[in-house]
Amino acid sequence: MIFGGVKLQPQDNETRLNKLLALYKVGGNTAFKLPCTAYRQNCCSIYAERPTVCQKYRCKLLKALDRNEIDLT
Repeated sequence: MIFGGVKLQPQDNETRLNKLLALYKVGGNTAFKLPCTAYRQNCCSIYAERPTVCQKYRCKLLKALDRNEIDLT
């Protein structure tokens, strides 16, 4: 792990995510701990309600797909 946690974004529903993740306060911000407690059996168990930072994350494979450098067929 490079990071111990990830900050929530202003548009995230902190009340709802607090029921789903291990949230904590850091420097006036709310964050969730890594490794993520919602990551189970190699997938996100709260995918439909995941935080904004997770929704926007693009791994190297997805970036390559976006650039048409690879084909999934």
